[in-house]
Amino acid sequence: MAKKEPKAISTEMEKANFHIFPEYCKGCGLCKEKCPKDTLIWSQ
Repeated sequence: MAKKEPKAISTEMEKANFHIFPEYCKGCGLCKEKCPKDTLIWSQ
């Protein structure tokens, strides 16, 4: 049986590429804390 590959939400920007894997989210908030423009928010 083949493993299911996690699907990333990817954004390519001029100076960096961001790849977020929702399946790996533990709810720790590290990605939100490190986000340079505060574009990540917690969903309801």
